[in-house]
Amino acid sequence: MLTTFTAVVIIFIMIIFNGFFSMSEMAVVSSRRSRLRGKADNGHPGYKAVLDTARDPGSFLSGIQIGITLIGILAGAFGEATVSDNIESYFINIPLIGNYAKIISVGIVVIAVTTFSIILGELVPKRIALTNPERIASVLIYPVRTISWMLLPLVKLFTAITDLFMYILPFKPAVEPPVSEEEIKSMIREGEEFGLFRREQRDMVEAIFELHETRLSLIMTARPDIVFIEIKDSLKKVREIITANSEYLYLPVCRNGIDNVIGVVKISRVLRQILKGDLKTINSHIEKPLFVPSGTSPLRVLELFKSGRTRIAFIIDEYGGVMGLVTLEDIIEEIVGKVPFLHRTGEPEIIRRKDGSFLVDGLIPIDEFFEKFPAAAEGVHDYNTLAGFLINKTGHIPATGDIIRYRSLSFEIVDMEGNRIDKVIIKKI
Repeated sequence: MLTTFTAVVIIFIMIIFNGFFSMSEMAVVSSRRSRLRGKADNGHPGYKAVLDTARDPGSFLSGIQIGITLIGILAGAFGEATVSDNIESYFINIPLIGNYAKIISVGIVVIAVTTFSIILGELVPKRIALTNPERIASVLIYPVRTISWMLLPLVKLFTAITDLFMYILPFKPAVEPPVSEEEIKSMIREGEEFGLFRREQRDMVEAIFELHETRLSLIMTARPDIVFIEIKDSLKKVREIITANSEYLYLPVCRNGIDNVIGVVKISRVLRQILKGDLKTINSHIEKPLFVPSGTSPLRVLELFKSGRTRIAFIIDEYGGVMGLVTLEDIIEEIVGKVPFLHRTGEPEIIRRKDGSFLVDGLIPIDEFFEKFPAAAEGVHDYNTLAGFLINKTGHIPATGDIIRYRSLSFEIVDMEGNRIDKVIIKKI
């Protein structure tokens, strides 16, 4: 008969094996595939083995669970058959409790084995695995694979039974990408909390994701605000237009209006010739224009800018007319935020006046307006600017002097350019 000490040592070894399986399972399940792939690409076979296992973990997890379950059953049965008998001999001759010696000894063994199994066989190993899951998984993967191979007949049997139950039950595995946009954003936020990323970096990453869903109409220069050169303009007028708009990088060249764009000219090149007095014609400076449908993603436009020579694109509506234009700088600002030297004009879109009211440009993007004036914010909308917002609320084109009240704000139209709202004074009611 085994001594109590020998039996306890054997049970302890079983619990350690249980912890080995638990640590292996947690390490593999918690490993990030991006990290595993990076190490595997650098020639680390252990990481490649973990990556292969993570892609199809069915047999691996079945082997782990069989091992953990067998050890748990064996530890309990062995403890009851050996240690409890030895403990029972201490209680059997004690008055009052002698009749309950068997129950007491079994209870002590069950409580002790369960406690140590939970702590040393589950909690501690899993905590250790979470400290560096990829590294730990790469070390443990080969011995666990060997044990899983030894248990292969049982693994196949239980896997087949499990598959049968999954076929019968109304639960089907979801087909999902290995990583989602929200998971990437979450990882970036966690990295920011731990000091790996700055807030500006996190904002840029999130802006890139949002850029895919951003409409070009929200970031474009609208049709009424496009400054362009007519191909038939005199050389004197061309000089005046270019000199007056030298803050732009490009200007469109059109024939009989903005709907017939024949090309663009780079202002810096033409301006150098103007300053030298060498400009005779702009025809030799005209570059081929880029046209994109209004539904094109800004990211797609960015790809076109990278693959071509131009940094300006004209947005075309379903009827073939020009809605507006977008530049590389417009898209960059959507990612990195407002950059002062990229602004087309020095005039701010919102000016606070001495009386506490605000003078606001009618073409300010509606999202920027809602950010500054959250009292007016709405959910889904089909307008892009403050002007569109006001026309939507009134149902008609307002005139100079009209006052529109909405929620806690008053909007006074102080300047119109034709049918377009140019300037608005906003006051709190």
